[in-house]
Amino acid sequence: MDSVGRYLQTRIDAGRMPGAVWSVSGPSGIVSERALGHAALEPERIEAGTGTLYDLASLTKPLCTGLALVMLEEQGRCSLDTPAVEWLPELEGSAYADASLLRFAAHSAGLPAWRPLYVAGSDAGAFLATIAAEPVGEPGKTVYSDLGYVCLGIAIERIVGRSLDIWFEESVATVLGLKRLGFATRVDCSAAAPTAIYSTSDPTESWWDEASAPCGWNPSRPSSRI
Repeated sequence: MDSVGRYLQTRIDAGRMPGAVWSVSGPSGIVSERALGHAALEPERIEAGTGTLYDLASLTKPLCTGLALVMLEEQGRCSLDTPAVEWLPELEGSAYADASLLRFAAHSAGLPAWRPLYVAGSDAGAFLATIAAEPVGEPGKTVYSDLGYVCLGIAIERIVGRSLDIWFEESVATVLGLKRLGFATRVDCSAAAPTAIYSTSDPTESWWDEASAPCGWNPSRPSSRI
């Protein structure tokens, strides 16, 4: 096994991850490619394979949303210095009305790191209404925020006139020939490894309230996000 495989095997043996898949290519083709361990441990053990897909999670921010902003500015379709409220009028009158697209992208708009937006609804209007009601944090302080990128994703969709997943497929994945990289709505996820274990509703988790979840989200169901 090469050095990549040996290192990953130590992490698997230490219980830090169930498995790993890698592929390294050079000018002459594939240099190293292999799968180790398992793609899933529960409810049954499934061995990882070179065809196993993984959730890139927050890498979506730079690989899709951030990239989209840069491309759109280069095309003259938006300016990172323009207040995001130009495309997100739902933020008018909120603490974030004057925040630029760049401040949202740089995690310096004053938004909190996270909120369970899925219990507020399932569309952009519900998400933005919840975000607009948030009090602003410490001015100028950098706080890694999912909420800022939710706002940017919605703004991008309004600028390009189509959903972010379709824009990414047409403008990035297809252009680069990345047939297996994309959102769960556009890629076959049947070979995807699960990314989390959700337990049933825990009374210690004060954010969860069955009555306040109009979108029908249930924490006992496994995640299908990729």
